[in-house]
Amino acid sequence: MSLARRQRLLALAQEHNSWIVEDDYDSEFRFSGNPVPALQGLNRNAPVIYIGTFSKTLYPGLRVSYMVLPPQLAQELKVAHAELYLGGHWLTQSTLSEFIREGHYAAHIRRMRLLYAR
Repeated sequence: MSLARRQRLLALAQEHNSWIVEDDYDSEFRFSGNPVPALQGLNRNAPVIYIGTFSKTLYPGLRVSYMVLPPQLAQELKVAHAELYLGGHWLTQSTLSEFIREGHYAAHIRRMRLLYAR
């Protein structure tokens, strides 16, 4: 979708008090052209719920996904998540968090992008 169409979609969602669910499907492995900006990042107050997974970039068995939420939804969904997933996966999530924070994930994506492009 062109930038103009993406901005119009955001305006329509705001106009109608609606949410857009944006799935980040394989954005890390775009091999040609400029990267397509996420709707979520185009507008500071975008009515977008941005979702993705680490299954395609790290390992399918990891079974860790993520959501980037607008502030007004974050607390409610945090409570809902805690009620649904009582056991949690704190060890996996903590390890992944450190892997990302130390720059290993970004380095892995760079290496894989080059490898897959070949």
